[in-house]
Amino acid sequence: CKYDRVRIAWANSRGGWDFFNFIKRNEESLNIERKSYTKVRGNYGSAIDSFSYSVSDSGRTTIAVTAKKSITVNSDWISENEFIFLQSLLVSNTIHWVQDDGTFFPVQIEATDYTLSRERNGKLKNVSFKFTMANDYI
Repeated sequence: CKYDRVRIAWANSRGGWDFFNFIKRNEESLNIERKSYTKVRGNYGSAIDSFSYSVSDSGRTTIAVTAKKSITVNSDWISENEFIFLQSLLVSNTIHWVQDDGTFFPVQIEATDYTLSRERNGKLKNVSFKFTMANDYI
């Protein structure tokens, strides 16, 4: 676990803020995507006979690099009422990861599906959510 607990805040349907602490295992990952193109070989000048090659003509050139940081969080065993409370997280438009110093870091929920399974003792299994940072990682 990189973090002891991950505190998530979200705007509920009544305009207030709800909070939940995910205290079990959490994983942080970084997804890097590179956009590139193949350059046209040669230097085409204005004159017909002014064609030349350059060392940098071969290969691919990177246009942009996009890095998305995400965190997967897991809850402890939760009751059915706690799970109903967490369902409002799935439909919220505004979700934030609350840092230890109290600042809010905007995130988006990536996985919006879940599996509900009950045990004989009335407890639910732990649930896991994957959040992607709303701002690109630089």
